[in-house]
Amino acid sequence: MNLHGRLDFRSGRAAGTGIIAGWPAVDIRPLRQRDRLWCGVPVLKVVRSIVVPEAEVVRARLAEWSAAHPADARVRLLDVERGRTGRPAPGWEAAFLRSLVETAAAGCPADRSSAPDVRELGGLPFRLTLGSEWARFGYSHALGDGTASWDFLGWLLAQDNRPGFGSERCANGPLTRGLLTTFCRPKSKLPQAVSIQREIRHLRTKGVEQAMHVAGAPSFATTTVASSDSFVQGARRFRAVRGSPASVMSIMTLRALLLCRHHGLKVDDTVVFMVDLRRYLAAGGTVAGNFSWSKSLPILNSDTPTELSARIGGILDSGLPLLIFGQAMQRSMIHGSGRPPARGSGAVRLMMSYGTRWPSAPPPAGVSPPQITVSIAPPGPNFLAFNVVEAYDRIHVSVNRSGGIDRTLVDRIATDFVADLGTGPIDELLWGR
Repeated sequence: MNLHGRLDFRSGRAAGTGIIAGWPAVDIRPLRQRDRLWCGVPVLKVVRSIVVPEAEVVRARLAEWSAAHPADARVRLLDVERGRTGRPAPGWEAAFLRSLVETAAAGCPADRSSAPDVRELGGLPFRLTLGSEWARFGYSHALGDGTASWDFLGWLLAQDNRPGFGSERCANGPLTRGLLTTFCRPKSKLPQAVSIQREIRHLRTKGVEQAMHVAGAPSFATTTVASSDSFVQGARRFRAVRGSPASVMSIMTLRALLLCRHHGLKVDDTVVFMVDLRRYLAAGGTVAGNFSWSKSLPILNSDTPTELSARIGGILDSGLPLLIFGQAMQRSMIHGSGRPPARGSGAVRLMMSYGTRWPSAPPPAGVSPPQITVSIAPPGPNFLAFNVVEAYDRIHVSVNRSGGIDRTLVDRIATDFVADLGTGPIDELLWGR
């Protein structure tokens, strides 16, 4: 029995006092389940050649937000080992804010071979380092997925006092609302989702069906490149010339697959896609924290971008990713990213997180275009994970590669990946193989 606690009526559990990584804490409560699953995953984002705000401005912004939203995990102490958060005890608030936002006189450090261990945060939910024209943002994935974390970072680095970020407008929990919105209409999409799941299983080559669980932080490294400022418009023209409704993500997924093979990598026949589940909420519903999931999809040798786009669209429209996410929440576990490569195949798996736009990006500084790096461990061994962000009229891709995959090859693949469409070594094969 917690004699020092009080009942938190939102969670039905007692909120108490204690110590989190050396910090005296009050109002200690468990993280939401969908955030707790990601608690031990560190993420590092570095943005260069930008105008950065003063540290005191950011601290004041955080203090104001914390006072108005004391339950927000992004402005609370984080116990990554026990999956809980707490507010700094009275008298410790100022030290907490100083630790969240630091300044650095030296130049931006080189990208590390891996994201920092979340335990290095020392009980902090994140650490933002502000330098001269650069910012380094290390945090626990428990704070949010790509959509939520880019919104948060944009708010932290804003030059003006813009309204707050990521408030949650979704009654009864986003998973419940998403399932009701998607499957409880007069014509349910559940048969479509089941049919598509069976079709996907039939398309897969025979392999070892098992969940993927990564023990500890796997060794990985990051390659970062950016496209020209003509890439985004050029990609749309490239598609229009062929009269195709294919999404740019489908075009770039096939481009990544063919480039890997062109440069001599043996690639598995499935690609893992990250899906933002906010698409399944009713209009106006927003979600803070983590509300994304992965879906593994086979790609046929004969697939064109148009065919792949139609298959992805059918999966998204059916609501299947939301069902899989709900199943994982029910089992309180991460299933990983679907089917691993067959044992002994030596094939590399691709993961694609594409389409995140950063409309709240801070303004550029100087003549050099901004550069964005995202370091996050791939979901398992023998992975190439493409993390693509659209900002400053460019795409910025960070390829996080598992240890053991040749760096030189990955550097070439990344460079060819951001080349203007129509100029790459395999682009003529996209619609005719």
